[in-house]
Amino acid sequence: MRLNHKFTLAYSIISFFVLLIGIGINYVAVNRSAEQATIAVLKNLNTTIVRDIEKNGNYNAYRNNNFVKITVLDTVKKIPDERVENDYRWTNLLKSTLNIVQYTTVHKINNTHYEITTKAPIIKPKDQYITGLAMVFAWTFVFLITLVIVLSQIISIYILDPFQKTLLAISNFQISDNDDVVLEKSTTYEFNRLNSFIESTLKRSRRDYLSLKEFSENASHELQTPVAVMQAKIDLLLQTDLTEQQLHDVIKISEELVRLSSVQKSLTLLTKLDHFTITDNEINLSNYLKKSLGRFTDIIDLNDLELTTAIDDDVFVVIDDVLIKILHNNIITNAIRHNIPNGTIKVTLNTDYLLVENTGNPPNIAPEKVFDRFQKGNSKKTSSGIGLSIVKKIIDLYGYSVAYYYENGIHSFKIRFKKA
Repeated sequence: MRLNHKFTLAYSIISFFVLLIGIGINYVAVNRSAEQATIAVLKNLNTTIVRDIEKNGNYNAYRNNNFVKITVLDTVKKIPDERVENDYRWTNLLKSTLNIVQYTTVHKINNTHYEITTKAPIIKPKDQYITGLAMVFAWTFVFLITLVIVLSQIISIYILDPFQKTLLAISNFQISDNDDVVLEKSTTYEFNRLNSFIESTLKRSRRDYLSLKEFSENASHELQTPVAVMQAKIDLLLQTDLTEQQLHDVIKISEELVRLSSVQKSLTLLTKLDHFTITDNEINLSNYLKKSLGRFTDIIDLNDLELTTAIDDDVFVVIDDVLIKILHNNIITNAIRHNIPNGTIKVTLNTDYLLVENTGNPPNIAPEKVFDRFQKGNSKKTSSGIGLSIVKKIIDLYGYSVAYYYENGIHSFKIRFKKA
């Protein structure tokens, strides 16, 4: 849910309850106001009656008035000088409950005590009034929500514009780029704090990346010469008379040097991939696989493996010629290395994906870690542990996806050509 939608939802809920409470207060206030207004009228009427009695000496004018009752008191009882009483009565004529408000006062006029009681009806608001309030509530709520939705969309464009620009800058950030990310200043304090934190974090990340990249390049470069020298020395040793134990030790050293050389070349390749510029170069992957798989025939036969293919014709994929060779070589080599005697390798290609399956023992690492550097699915020392990292790097360059899973004794690598 978008941020402005959350604000709109919160305001709508608050508005709903505020209006609901307001309607309740209004209902109570109208009832109370009607009663207070009626009492005020009756007070004024009682005062008028007192003046008439003082002036005329009698109350004949009010004897037949159904809303006025005047009683001459022989003795003054201990009663309040004034009191208000409510008498609720149902009337069939109006089909409603009437509240008869009675206002009583006691006055001493010309040495005579009079009890004057006046009354007036109040019609209690019922269904019609409540329905009217509900309609007012509904239309007011609809108007408010419509106004909030429209205004929130307009205002959010202005208020959240710096935030949207920040998101765009982050999404376009490439750690291998040389240009620093500069975020626009905002009039909002919180956005400026966020931008400042993001800028410092990205700068620190790029600085760490460049330091690591420089170290990797230097280490890779510095390893080339000593590895080549040691390999040359070993070749010379192999040409001399050595005991069986010495020969065994020299061969072991040679194998480790070959592995070290492989690691050095792989690290160099990974570094170069960080700066690789992709193009729209398109190759016929079907023809390439049919030709290139023949290069692995001897080593497949040597390992007593069986290769089967299901390659559709004319499957074109956007990828560099050199990178597809590296990718294909690493995956097939991995399928051979991590196989079992009399095992199988199957290569499937269609317009959606390339799938390489091979028999093998269960991996000793989690499936999600097979593409990490220096992670090995078995303990074979001939593996550098970087080959699949290179595969993942190449796939990511083109926006494709690669997945690994192991099921029923089969290792599967699936590369999908549909961009994520």
